[in-house]
Amino acid sequence: MDEIDLSIPSERLIGFTVPNGDRFLVCDHDEVWEVNVGASASVRQTDDAPYDVADRSDFIGWGKTDVSPIVNYADRTISYNFDPSASAATVILKTGSGETQVEFPTFSGDWFAASLSRDGKLLVIAEPYKIGLYRV
Repeated sequence: MDEIDLSIPSERLIGFTVPNGDRFLVCDHDEVWEVNVGASASVRQTDDAPYDVADRSDFIGWGKTDVSPIVNYADRTISYNFDPSASAATVILKTGSGETQVEFPTFSGDWFAASLSRDGKLLVIAEPYKIGLYRV
């Protein structure tokens, strides 16, 4: 699994959409960014309204406890337990060739989420102050 450098110009995220192919959205309270993943990740600001994106059925993050991230795809499975008082969350990725653990720092107990992309090729891990992107 390779980490992809991803920098979102925000102080506090509210969540992201489940990646569809190599594209997904990331929101804070004021802005929405589209992330496109090729050899690297490119980020561009959109004109979308953050709370409209947050109302989408594929949005994961702040206030969205009823949305299920994609945790299974073919031979890939992710699991995690979020403890709001802990300083990190461990995300476990299991594939046909083994298991990888990502210790993801958590600075806020507000929310935490991880999801595979719809095709199982990307893993997104996020909390209000940090987002990570990995190629599986």
